[in-house]
Amino acid sequence: MTITNEKYVGLTNKRLAEITHIDLGGPKMGTDELYNKYLSPLINLGIIDKARSVIDSRENIYFPVEVEKGKRVGNLFSMFENDKDLRLKVSNPDIFPSKTFLKSQFRILSNYRQREDPLLRKNFSKFKLIDTDGREITVDQLLNKYFNNPESCFVEDYNESEKKF
Repeated sequence: MTITNEKYVGLTNKRLAEITHIDLGGPKMGTDELYNKYLSPLINLGIIDKARSVIDSRENIYFPVEVEKGKRVGNLFSMFENDKDLRLKVSNPDIFPSKTFLKSQFRILSNYRQREDPLLRKNFSKFKLIDTDGREITVDQLLNKYFNNPESCFVEDYNESEKKF
């Protein structure tokens, strides 16, 4: 008799679908739907990983990413030096998402609407900035309401000497 052990501790797609159905109730989710909706995005984010099952080579098993020296390997947080500060670093001062930069990017889009080309005007005239309440808003209103504090999401990662004045 040969005893085979899995290399990783994890669950198959079929077993995850069964557990999801039991724990959440409702209709049973198919393995393809479970993979497309949940497993694939979690794999892409580096939160879970997969490997071919040793016991049944037709199946994959899914498991949390490994831990190495207290840090998760391939984890979403690995893109940040400090998992307490989850702001994205911007290394080019010309593209730091300040209000001025964002406004210039919106202006590029709105300039397409102003062109004399009838086809462009027709295609771009369909687009409007709509707030969550369904009302049309201006670029300034959008920036003041939603992009008022870029420092809460981004951090400058360049020297003062690199800034252009």
